[in-house]
Amino acid sequence: MKIKDILSIQLDNDIKNVIDLNSQGEDAVKEELDGFILTESLAKHLSDFLDKFTSDMKETGVWLSGFYGSGKSYFAKMLGFL
Repeated sequence: MKIKDILSIQLDNDIKNVIDLNSQGEDAVKEELDGFILTESLAKHLSDFLDKFTSDMKETGVWLSGFYGSGKSYFAKMLGFL
């Protein structure tokens, strides 16, 4: 058995080395959203963000921190799709 037989995601999709934050076509956005893996930890961060975003917040900035390659830009891009 191979890893690709266990996972329910497409492993043959092109993986981009750099996150492009510019607007894209609807098909490209759908493909990115379909490929986004929401871990338990990330779901908690997303929930916290949405709670604050939908509240009566006075601050306008958000700080994302993490190690190089940890997915900060990709997470920010997913937030942008919301």
